[in-house]
Amino acid sequence: MEYSISRNPTRDMTRDTMIVFVFLVTIGFPGNLELIIGSSVGMLLEYGAFVAEMAVMVIYSGDNLLDFKIIQVKRQNVVIYLTILLIFTETIAVANEKAASFITVFRFAILALFGLWMSDHFDLEAVLKYILTAQLLYVFFTFVFLALKPGSAFYSTGSASNALRGLEATKNTCGSHFSCFIILESLYLKIKADKKAYIHPYYILFLVLQFMLLLLCKATGSIICAAIALFFIFRLSGHRIPIGWIYCLVNVGWILFALYMLPLIAPLLEAVGKDATLTGRTDIWNAAVTLMMSRNTFTGFGFGRFWVEPQSYTLIQSMFNENAFWANVTAGAHNMLLELWLNIGILGIALMFLMIIVSTRKIRELKAGPYLFITCMLFYLLISGLTERIFSNSDYKTLLFFYAMALGCDRPVKQDHLFSWQRERLAALEAQRQQESA
Repeated sequence: MEYSISRNPTRDMTRDTMIVFVFLVTIGFPGNLELIIGSSVGMLLEYGAFVAEMAVMVIYSGDNLLDFKIIQVKRQNVVIYLTILLIFTETIAVANEKAASFITVFRFAILALFGLWMSDHFDLEAVLKYILTAQLLYVFFTFVFLALKPGSAFYSTGSASNALRGLEATKNTCGSHFSCFIILESLYLKIKADKKAYIHPYYILFLVLQFMLLLLCKATGSIICAAIALFFIFRLSGHRIPIGWIYCLVNVGWILFALYMLPLIAPLLEAVGKDATLTGRTDIWNAAVTLMMSRNTFTGFGFGRFWVEPQSYTLIQSMFNENAFWANVTAGAHNMLLELWLNIGILGIALMFLMIIVSTRKIRELKAGPYLFITCMLFYLLISGLTERIFSNSDYKTLLFFYAMALGCDRPVKQDHLFSWQRERLAALEAQRQQESA
């Protein structure tokens, strides 16, 4: 829902450029290009995107600077506001390094609010256009990196040789990235097709190109994730599923299965050449559960702070032999749920799950586009989060997650569900439009 309409093309172009820049940086630019441009430039771009988020919300929320609100406060979004507030206050209260933790969680809050702001001011098709424009630039810079640093763009691991990692740290991260944006572009094309709108061949070529890059990543999980999501978009989109409940239950069930069932069937898995520890992940998961059952169980150690504060991550490292792999790394918990437990505790997880349930409780009432976006986004985050951490204070997954939550809440609102100042503003805007059209 858009409360104000700009009639200044230059102003709109500046806004659009800033939004695309924000998406470009959150989806991973410059990434490994820092090997060429330097880490200081990369840091400048990262904080530039953070400033751009705030600037866009302040400057472009109304027709002028005297008419701004960072977000349109809605009662139906209360659980989202409470989740952001709890994560913010918890982090400030429990983190050891107060100044650094404030910067970390403030950036998270602004990114989440930016997702809500996008939902307030643009429809889904417009948001997808911004995302795809940023992704086009990302792919362009990926090819630039391939041309300039081919030895760094590909690498070999124990499971694959000469796998593409592009601008990302690993082939799996790169594969997950392309999987997500293949899903989003396919959703955009589905929306256009349902409207019987013209689809430029450029979109098809771009989709094929991303498929080729995904295959070069040799990330089997990402390929399967994309394939399942595309099958759902084009073949099962008429079936409405309770994705919120599925997301929460599968996340919890997966950890219980991995920690308590996998050890029981370990001999069977090893007999067929499979690793029952999921390449060592269950070791760090057991350690994380043991730690969180005894320390900061309900509050965690602060959003984004556990793996950067030595006072925190050494608590897990000390559980391993000094020569063990996990005794010397700070690579995260490799699971979304356990990562959240370390960062925001049971209270934070409970409120986040409540937010997901509330935001998707009337998903059957949504139009096809928003329903598919929320379902595919939560499915993608679910699959990605089973074996990796996915939420950070400057990542596209966090931004798209909160955008999806706001989209789920953005159902037609009765006038008596609005705050008084919102009713007055809507009435004033309607009067203005009628006067201009007269």
